[in-house]
Amino acid sequence: MSVLSRLKIFLLIIIISLIGGCNYFSPRKINIILITVDTLRADHLNIYGYKRNKSLLLNYLRDNGVVFENAFSQSSWTLPAMTSIFTSLYPSEHGALYGTTKIPSIITTLPEMLKKIGYYNIGITPHTFVSRKYGFANGFDIFDETAILGHNAINSFKITKIASKQLNKIKHHNKFPFFLWIHYFDPHFNYIRHTKYNFSKKFDKTLPDIISSEWINKMKKEKKLTEEKKEYIKDVYDEEISYTLEAIDKLFKLLVSTNLIKNTIIIFTADHGEFLGENEKFFHGKYVNNELIKVPLLIGGKVLSKQRLLSKHCVETRSIAKTIMDLLKIRQHPFKGNNLFSTNKKQYCFSEGTKAFEKTVERSHSYSLIFNKWKLIYNRFPREKSYYKLYKLNNIKGENRNLFRFSDKKIQYVRRTMLRRMKRQLILLSNKKKRIKNSNKISLNEKKLKKLRSLGYTAF
Repeated sequence: MSVLSRLKIFLLIIIISLIGGCNYFSPRKINIILITVDTLRADHLNIYGYKRNKSLLLNYLRDNGVVFENAFSQSSWTLPAMTSIFTSLYPSEHGALYGTTKIPSIITTLPEMLKKIGYYNIGITPHTFVSRKYGFANGFDIFDETAILGHNAINSFKITKIASKQLNKIKHHNKFPFFLWIHYFDPHFNYIRHTKYNFSKKFDKTLPDIISSEWINKMKKEKKLTEEKKEYIKDVYDEEISYTLEAIDKLFKLLVSTNLIKNTIIIFTADHGEFLGENEKFFHGKYVNNELIKVPLLIGGKVLSKQRLLSKHCVETRSIAKTIMDLLKIRQHPFKGNNLFSTNKKQYCFSEGTKAFEKTVERSHSYSLIFNKWKLIYNRFPREKSYYKLYKLNNIKGENRNLFRFSDKKIQYVRRTMLRRMKRQLILLSNKKKRIKNSNKISLNEKKLKKLRSLGYTAF
């Protein structure tokens, strides 16, 4: 055997041993920015056809990526919804269902996985429910909580300033590739007026500049919540969104000016939506109506070649982690769901609703299953009879017309099919829920509980 042949065999053995001995394949060196906005409805963004709330970043993502028209969060409030994004698990699987639970340490999160494959991770949060206390700091090199200032704070530009500072450090110290997660909070109640946008200027000046849960509940109780006041609430909510988007666009301009945009994928979504007076409901949590679980989702970047399209299929935000792994060509990872870029077939979307805090031993729990144009809801609330609802989502009446007991043959067939799927899903979740240990429990003192009650969390 010649020396050259022996050399070739030797090199081949080395390559095979290296591949076989690695836990993870070498990732593509792509930076990832995940932007989540609290309490943001998709139907209140210009990119989804709304009259207001335009954004340079969202236009960029549309032009260089994918807009998902039917994206659904896996829960209707922050903690379980964001935990599902970080773990790819349904709320009943990961167990962070209530305000006294956190991400179990035994579950691998997206930042932890990215850390293992060489990413430098930064997290910025203004919200207690996505803080270190609830397990969200795991896997981050830098985890900034200085913007947690309460529900009356206006902090979008503060968050952008923190993120900008970190991006400049990354560029200066060559910390590549990086993962940056930024959570914006301003659209969450309390809703605060921003006169710069003046959507609410036409209304009576005696209406409050800060719309709190207490004020809305007081107006409801006194039967003074008129249609005019409901419109005012929506307009102030829109002002909060426009303010937040302006702060996000400022960050986007920095990415462009520093050329960090070139090798970066940006994912934009929300943890959940919000009731804005539909069926006399406000805020979020407990229920799984589309106003609460249908969220914006856009993924884009120059690094994505020929990916510009509009996806109309039902997708779950829990699939974000798997999609990132697939984009990075990481084969060995724990994340479930579907690759959002290859979701070209109809699929089921499942969501769960719970109350953050509840005085009764029996917990409120609601479930939603969406397939094609149909949606099945199963509500299980204390002291109430469990009940189902079936909606046809392209119906002009939306979720106002319950078709569950209709005798039409097509509806009966859909009902049977959706019920079978729902029951199968609940059995699977029940089996997985039993495996969750008490390691995800946290304690809250009476002072903290009192503060959360005052903010409306125990009233969901």
